[in-house]
Amino acid sequence: MFEETDTPLFNVFLQQIEVFTRQDLFLRDLLKILKDSIRAAACSIRFIEEDRLSIGVSIGYQDESKRNHTILIDKKNREILNSSEPLIIPDITDTDKLPKRRKQRYKKEGFRCCAFIPLFVGNRKSIGILSLYFNRPYAIGEARVQILQIFAKMFAYLLHKSILYEDVQELKQLVESVVNFTTDAIILTDELGKILYVSKQVAAVLRKRNQSLIGNYVFQFDSPDTPHFEAALKKARRRRTGIDFSSEVKLAGGRKLFLHTSMVRLNLYRTKRDIFMWLMQDMTSLQQAELELDRKKGELEDFVYSVSHDLKTPIVSIQGYAALLKQDLYKKLNDTHRHYFDRMLNNTNLMQKMIQDLLELSRIGKLNHEITTESFGSILDEALEEFSYQIEKRKIKIIKLKRFPRVRCNRKNMSVVLGNLIGNAIKFSRKEVKTVIEFGSIRKKTELVFFVKDNGIGLTESESEKIFNVFYRTQESSGVEGTGIGLTFVKKIIQYQDGKVWVESEPGKGSTFYFSLPKKIAEK
Repeated sequence: MFEETDTPLFNVFLQQIEVFTRQDLFLRDLLKILKDSIRAAACSIRFIEEDRLSIGVSIGYQDESKRNHTILIDKKNREILNSSEPLIIPDITDTDKLPKRRKQRYKKEGFRCCAFIPLFVGNRKSIGILSLYFNRPYAIGEARVQILQIFAKMFAYLLHKSILYEDVQELKQLVESVVNFTTDAIILTDELGKILYVSKQVAAVLRKRNQSLIGNYVFQFDSPDTPHFEAALKKARRRRTGIDFSSEVKLAGGRKLFLHTSMVRLNLYRTKRDIFMWLMQDMTSLQQAELELDRKKGELEDFVYSVSHDLKTPIVSIQGYAALLKQDLYKKLNDTHRHYFDRMLNNTNLMQKMIQDLLELSRIGKLNHEITTESFGSILDEALEEFSYQIEKRKIKIIKLKRFPRVRCNRKNMSVVLGNLIGNAIKFSRKEVKTVIEFGSIRKKTELVFFVKDNGIGLTESESEKIFNVFYRTQESSGVEGTGIGLTFVKKIIQYQDGKVWVESEPGKGSTFYFSLPKKIAEK
């Protein structure tokens, strides 16, 4: 059945559908019933494969291994396949209906009588031949011929309703080719984690000889601090769903390997035995690239912080000297020069704010991102309280759910996100209509989505694509206070929680800003 040291992987798959696809088991049992009921010495079924007959299953021959070959469909076989009646040879030694070599072979096997029955399906489509052999001449009477025909029809019907033998062969070849050409390493273990089979790719991925792994346990890939493989096997015993995890494996010589492993539990139908299949991907190069990217991002953030900090000092100095000059000279200037002076002061103040925002942006990666379970509704209420004066003064209508889901987030960072979105909804409202701001959430299969919807001036399609860029400001925002970095803060904070942020908008009809949090984080 299933040898622990040398079983091709495709057998494990085939055993999952063996009731219909393992013809060597399915047909063997039926052939044995037929053989015993009519007292035949041997019998077999061959299937048509183009211009040949391949062996489907055989039973009772002295050396069945020699039967496992294909034969050409010669004139005699074609006559049998095209005939509606079985070919009965009462005495093999006294017939001209069989070739001489075949008669000699049958005689060597001890056969004296034989019968060949064509197998038909559908509109008399031939699919093969049922052959029976007896040790004595004239062993087939009229009653046995009828039994043979009934069995032949039953075989043909069941084969037609299930997967034909040639389909099984194609399935075997397909699974073998998938296993041989996939880049994943594949390991099969029993319910205790003992390795039963390893694919060719395991040696390349794990840098170990395949035979050295068979018989050992998959837990050898665990580290003492993080027993991922052991935990996955325990979890798989309790449930049927697949399991995915990432782990670090230490190889000989101190080299580290980063693996992404998917594990699935397979139940072998006939033996009721559980087998566990582990598919391993070598993610070392990708992990190293991500670490290098994180390092570069850290360097860039440090650079931005350093430049912003260095620029802050001269800007403050310019502001100070400009204030002194205004105090001493402003009254002596004409209107034109006063306008220039005001523009200079306003631009230095704006630059100072932009530099301060850059400093804050560069610090996001260094902020405390500790995740706690929080009430989203409570965070929203606190954020709205910060804008209570504007809301009351402008009689803004607030619509929100009575109850929001609890989320896993950093409370301070989430307050920054909501503060920026509420501030934008107020700043970019339309004067001619009553401002309405709506807050809601949507539960999806893998994530929680929150939204802030307004009926303000809206955005064009082009503006919607750029709105999260650093310092980007729309044409309508020229007279509105701000540097255009607020939504960049929102995007970076949400991305630090593996979330996404986007906007749907239409000019003159308002905007809806969405942000999502993965459920595995949000509802942990």
